[in-house]
Parts: sequence; structure tokens; C-alpha cells
Amino acid sequence: MAPLTEQTKQYGVLSKAIMLVFAIFLFVVTFYFLVAINAKIKETQRPSKETTTTVSVSKTGTVYVQADLAVVDLTVTTEAKSADGALTQNRAKASKVLEFLKAQGVQEKDIKTINYNLYPRYEYSKAGAGAEIYPPISDGQRYLVGYDATETIEVKIRELDKIGAITQGAVTAGVTDVGSLNFTVESEDAAKNQARSQAIVNARAEAEMIASGLGVQLGQIVGYTESNNFPYYGMGGAMKSLDSSVATPSAVPVAVGENKVEVTVNITYEIK
Repeated sequence: MAPLTEQTKQYGVLSKAIMLVFAIFLFVVTFYFLVAINAKIKETQRPSKETTTTVSVSKTGTVYVQADLAVVDLTVTTEAKSADGALTQNRAKASKVLEFLKAQGVQEKDIKTINYNLYPRYEYSKAGAGAEIYPPISDGQRYLVGYDATETIEVKIRELDKIGAITQGAVTAGVTDVGSLNFTVESEDAAKNQARSQAIVNARAEAEMIASGLGVQLGQIVGYTESNNFPYYGMGGAMKSLDSSVATPSAVPVAVGENKVEVTVNITYEIK
């Protein structure tokens, strides 16, 4: 075996030195990352000094208001052999109803058509039925017998003492269905503002009571949401059974009552 030269010996020493330096560097980098990760974990576990402590309260304000507006749906329906006949006859009935409403003092802006339909009407043949149909049809087969035209008018009645007279007179004029009689307040903003103010005052009072119990002070508001409930109160379908042959305006019972307006506020206060 040939003896190592001086140059080979120096190269071996240099390689060992480089490997040692690299190992030390790798150890330092690994140690640094381990320390950094540990510090980050401790930081996340420790409460942040910037975390804001808050208290949230929810309160509902309620106001009762007298209804000053009635809304009712009047429906006119006509059956006829042809589509044109059903539409023409139904339009004539609806025109008479509109004339009656205006004669009762209902303003044009308070009358609105909300539904207008034309449907084919079918029947199933029985023994001897549909004999006039050509070509002849067999028993149990469906065949067209005519059309149904329907128009529904939404009417706002401002003179509440005339509800009975108007609904009964509308039936006499040609209305076949009276439904969805509801009572409401035309201008609900004032009632909603009053209910909201009540809810905010109550929410503030409760938040201050909580803060006092905790021995802290309330800061600024950092969150606010609200929801409101402004329902219609009415007789629903109770008036659908009106019959012009048996009912009279004075016989239609109408109780207006009061409407309940509710506003719920959710307020979050910062604690100092």
C-alpha cells in the first residue's frame, strides 16, 4: 500500500472540518426552529393583551297600536264553455265590483288586481255523458267541458266601520269569494321607532346592571343587530261563507282590535 502524501492528508483533514461545521450549523438551525415553535405555542396559550372583553344583551320592545287599515281580497270567478266567454263574462263582473267599490268611496290607489287566471275545466265521462262530443269518447275518458276565469282584487278599506257594507255589497255585485281580511297600521314606522327605543333603553339598563355586578364599566358599543315583528291581525278565511241571499251588512262581525309591534335588539358593549 502506497504511503499517503502530504496533500492527501490535508484534504482529509479539510473534509472532516467541513463536515463538522455543517453538523454544527444543522444543529443550530434545528435548535432555533424548536425554540421558535415552542414560543409560538406558549403565545397562543397565553391570553392576548389585545383581546377585548365584552358583554352582550338582548331585549324586546313591545308597542300596541290601534289598526287603522283593513286589507281584504275579493275574488270573481266565471265558468263558460269557451275561453273568450269566461274572460269576457268575468271581466264584466269585475267591472261591476270596481264600480261598486268606487261608489263606496274606495280610492283607485287602494284597489289592485293581484291574481288573474284562466283554467281549462275537464270532466270524466260516464255512461251516456259526453255523447255530444265527436268523435265519441269512452267511459272514464277525460274531456274538456269549459273554462274557469278568476280575478282576485286586493282592496284597502280605510273607513273601518264600512267593512261589513263593502264586503257584503261586493258579493251582491258579483264577488264569489271574500278572504284574507287583515287589519294593520298604514304607517308602522312610528310604532317601530317607539318599540326600538324601548328595547334599547332596557338593553342598556341590563348591561349596566351586569357591569355593576362584575365591578367593571361599560365602554363603547361594538355590535348591534335587530329584528322586528309587525303581524297582521285578521279574520283570515272567516268571511268566505258570505252569501248575498242571507247576509246583511250589519250581520258581518268585524272586530278591529290592536296590533302588537315588536322590535328585538341585540347589543354588545365593550368592557373597560
